[in-house]
Amino acid sequence: MADPNLQNKLQRVEDLWFPDADLILRAENSPFRVHSSILGARSSVFRDMVAFPQPTNAEGDIIDGVPVVRLHDSALETEIFGVDSSSKFFHAPSISRDFSAVIGVMRLAHKYDVQYLFRRALCDLEATYPMEFSRSQAMLRDEEEEPHLVLPAGLVTDLIALHAATVIHEFLQNIPNGTGPCSSPRDCAEAVLEAWEFLLIRTKQGCRDADPLQEWIFAETENDLCVVCSVAGQAEYSSAQLFFWLDMPEIFKLPSWEDLDELRRQVMEDAA
Repeated sequence: MADPNLQNKLQRVEDLWFPDADLILRAENSPFRVHSSILGARSSVFRDMVAFPQPTNAEGDIIDGVPVVRLHDSALETEIFGVDSSSKFFHAPSISRDFSAVIGVMRLAHKYDVQYLFRRALCDLEATYPMEFSRSQAMLRDEEEEPHLVLPAGLVTDLIALHAATVIHEFLQNIPNGTGPCSSPRDCAEAVLEAWEFLLIRTKQGCRDADPLQEWIFAETENDLCVVCSVAGQAEYSSAQLFFWLDMPEIFKLPSWEDLDELRRQVMEDAA
């Protein structure tokens, strides 16, 4: 039965409210008034949805004589998805866009079969989180880029981040001994102690600060190693980071990087 007080309960989204449109989508308490023909042209799921007879006033919700279709999605994701569909969000890939917003767009684009938008979101995601280890490291070293975390927030548990960050910094245990003719053992020992303390502080601040793919730790501390220890340490550090990168898909129970790259290629080729 239609609710006579429905309009008072809802807060319409002005950017996605077109007065001459013939369909209202409602996500939570946010209604969007859109053109069913445009919606159907972009999404096979919506095309099938609007093909069914819409509810009458006695059968379902009606606003200003326009039928309301309920979506079981969050209002925020639906709003971003709707803005994206009108090409206002993904003008060009950007590392400054919110990760969760892009993932929300991809989820809804997949759910409602809006393939072009899924591909655009995928390209945007890759601009921030590249699949190639060398590109991810280059972005960390690029002073012109805004600092960002290579691992998306929320995907790494405290335990994984702490364990990985500790393993990757195990090379510190071999400095200043065992890495060759150290030119300043006392200074290197002090630098290593400072690095361990710095790593411990970061770990206590939360898993995001214990990112195992962070840059060379001595770039962020006051004391540095001698040339011999620095060269040997960086070689071990880079090798450990590469092994962690190669293991990431398995850690998150995903296909291998090769399989993921093949899936990406197939998605992109479907647009051709």
